[in-house]
Parts: sequence; C-alpha cells; structure tokens
Amino acid sequence: MCITEYNEAKTLAGERMEGIEEGRKEGRDEGLKEGRKEGRKVEIIDMTLKKYRRGHSVEETADILEKEPEEIAGIYDAIKACGADSTPEIIETWMNGRNGKLTFV
Repeated sequence: MCITEYNEAKTLAGERMEGIEEGRKEGRDEGLKEGRKEGRKVEIIDMTLKKYRRGHSVEETADILEKEPEEIAGIYDAIKACGADSTPEIIETWMNGRNGKLTFV
C-alpha cells in the first residue's frame, strides 16, 4: 500500500500553470526590454530635434550627444524630410530611410 496518493490530473494541471506563469514572465521581460529600447530611441531623437531647432550642426550635435555623426545625420535628414515636430513621425521617417535598423540603441 502507498503512503502518498498521486493525482496525475492535479500534478499536470500544476505543471501547466507553472509553464503559463513562466511564459508570462518571459513575455513581460521581453516587453520591458523592447519598451526601454523604444524609450532610448525617442530620447535621442527628442534631444537631436532640440539641437536641430537651436541651429546646431550634425557634428556639434553628435559631439554633444556622444553619438556617431552618421547616426545624427540620419535623424537630421528625417527631421528635414518630414518637416515635423512630431517625434513619432520623425522616427517613422528615419526608420524607413534606415531600413528599420537602429544602430544607436
């Protein structure tokens, strides 16, 4: 006779719930990581836009923000192309021109 009783359905349900929770945690972690990347992207573009409005050159802005001039030049081109004050529009224009590649993030 067995001292403990084994309930397979209950055990499998518990394992399934653990798997679901683990999947949710991984999803949240990845979402946070992507959100942070997006936040850095927006921050760099906002700072670049401010420097652009103040009349700074690409080289000056790159030096101030400690970024590569090529990266800042791409953002300046996007600002000029869309003539927008809207960061989301600038991001979209810049991303389309860069084939979706962000080297500064």
